[in-house]
Amino acid sequence: MIWSLFGKKQEGEQESRVAEAPPREPYFHVMSPFHAVRSAGTRTRINLVLPSVYREHLTGGPATLVNYLQAISNRFPDFALRVLPVMVPFEGTGEDLPPSLADFEITSLGENTLSVDAMASREIVADSAQKHGKLPVAADDVFIATMWPTHFVCKSLQKDQADFFGHGHKLQYVIQDYEPSALFPWSELYLLAEQTYADVEETIAVVGTHSLHRYLIEQGHHFRSSYSFDPGGNAVGLVDDIPEKHEVMVIYGRPEAARNCFSLLIEVLLKVTAEHPDIARRFRFVSVGEAHPDYRLNHGAVLEGGGFLPPEEYKALLLSAAVGCFFVVSPHTGYVCLEMARYGLLTLSNSFRTKDVTTLHPNIREPRSMDVAGVAGTLVETVQDFWRDPDRGRRAALEASVAPTAEENAAAGFDFIRTLFRENYVFGNQAS
Repeated sequence: MIWSLFGKKQEGEQESRVAEAPPREPYFHVMSPFHAVRSAGTRTRINLVLPSVYREHLTGGPATLVNYLQAISNRFPDFALRVLPVMVPFEGTGEDLPPSLADFEITSLGENTLSVDAMASREIVADSAQKHGKLPVAADDVFIATMWPTHFVCKSLQKDQADFFGHGHKLQYVIQDYEPSALFPWSELYLLAEQTYADVEETIAVVGTHSLHRYLIEQGHHFRSSYSFDPGGNAVGLVDDIPEKHEVMVIYGRPEAARNCFSLLIEVLLKVTAEHPDIARRFRFVSVGEAHPDYRLNHGAVLEGGGFLPPEEYKALLLSAAVGCFFVVSPHTGYVCLEMARYGLLTLSNSFRTKDVTTLHPNIREPRSMDVAGVAGTLVETVQDFWRDPDRGRRAALEASVAPTAEENAAAGFDFIRTLFRENYVFGNQAS
């Protein structure tokens, strides 16, 4: 008995089975470093390290990353551009890319068509997620991290650059949410995400929304160099024509993302459809954002699980809808909130810490309180406002919005770029 406490096998006891391999958190592979090799390339090159380049993945926040790269290129057309998708390997063609990346040369680490010292003007390294081959790093490469695991990738490349050339340029970190709290419970991933905000000397923070920037400061994250921008121009909802609205309510429903309050929304809809049969019978309820089954509400109403819709289908739904609900427990605005409002939906959303949603658009309103009764009461009032004036949201959207050109949209909010490069970089062969 005593020996068994120390792991000694007892007589007759069978050998325990050992799994072939322990379970591994995929983020650790994303964080794994490239095998960098020294390149004598003399051109300044901007390296965007992001999860994916597939067109369907580049909406909202991910679309802003590509817009940011394009905004840099617009201001510094002599810079080379390299995109490294480290989460989803790219196995498609130019047709699978967004228009702003469609003319990029597709290369690979394993069978790179370029020599180590050659430098494509615009390049996507398709197999960056596998990291099986060698990645050339030159003296004037600049690395841009776009979510917390990519910060570790960029830090490794920054160190390789310093080892090769005696100096590593500051990396840029595009922050679009407070990821430790937004994405994870207290865990090793929470600690890793939080750690990316501690590199305040060699990281330049590029923060999406001024309210998120203020929140980072409140949390004690004081980057020596930091810039913030308003991502509103990058939201999909910039239109100059909105058709007549119908009795459709769009819910941003993500059961697996606790910060989007799906359980609260379900209770609210159950209460509203139980207490207001006219709303239940007249309105169509559609949930978008994440796949889930259709759910029965009250008085015959059903919440349709629309899931993640293709951009054109999503746009058509919002153009037809009258009312929207988007909640996110975050200091970041959230693109969906702006998209709903700009498409003419009377939109419920929530403020949080440094974020005040009521200042963002005339179509956005906030519940009296973030409990079932408070949200349900405001939602009923919103439906009644629509019934009294069906053109209200559409009219406000058209009065508040002027659709920009594609070039204006890509550059929206990024007026700090020249200052960022002037204040933080000195390149050997490329004036900034």
